[in-house]
Amino acid sequence: MQRSTLFISVILVKLLCFTEAKAQTVSEFETTIKHFLAKIESIHNSPESENKYDSLLAENSLLKDYLIETLPKIPNSTSLTFGDMFFPSYSFGVWIRTSPDKKIRQWAWDTRMGGTMPNIGMVLEFETPNGIKAVNANDSESINDFWIDSFYILKKPNGQIIYLLVENWKADSRTSGQRVIALSIIDTSISLNLPIFENDEHTLIDDISFGFDVFDFLPDKKTPELSIMSNGEVIHVPKETKKGRWEGFTTFKYNGEYFKKIMK
Repeated sequence: MQRSTLFISVILVKLLCFTEAKAQTVSEFETTIKHFLAKIESIHNSPESENKYDSLLAENSLLKDYLIETLPKIPNSTSLTFGDMFFPSYSFGVWIRTSPDKKIRQWAWDTRMGGTMPNIGMVLEFETPNGIKAVNANDSESINDFWIDSFYILKKPNGQIIYLLVENWKADSRTSGQRVIALSIIDTSISLNLPIFENDEHTLIDDISFGFDVFDFLPDKKTPELSIMSNGEVIHVPKETKKGRWEGFTTFKYNGEYFKKIMK
């Protein structure tokens, strides 16, 4: 009897959550996100315990499920302007990045489950012929140490739209970098990691990336950065000529089909 009652209670809770998510306003949505973030931060700041990691995992999973379930129910959620979802005392919150055409939007946050390498939770929402869809953008088999910084839009001669994503990543307290990948929306799904970047062997790979030692640039030297020109059609990648010395760039230029590496 007790097991039956518990089962019914779980079902009722799920139905209530579904009903609330379906009827939520933008203001209620923002309040709920802040509640999740406050709970994650509270668990993170609590004393160490055997179940602390499990508690963080559970709360982050609830936040991710909530975003995936709720975003498609908010009209025009890929283009709406949302309020501040960051804590004023720390850059902990949700990073929202949107493509120029407002067809794709990133929702990313520090799960507080990492150490010197952050573990970033990420949901991508995008427009489809059947409405907005939201998906988990994390690889469940590994820690996600990157987040999207900016989007660019490219077009192929056949009219296909390619989205260029510039990502920041952090491996540990001293190693950081950037990466460029490409994706497209095909019907109701996202095709990630398109192989459109030429390498030294003249084959196509699915990303361009570089990393640097943060300690080489302390206390106030500017760290190297990707330079994106011509609305995303030209990418300049910083070159490290020797340890800690960065001079010039490797250039990739879009030819309508892929990014050709310009040999100099």
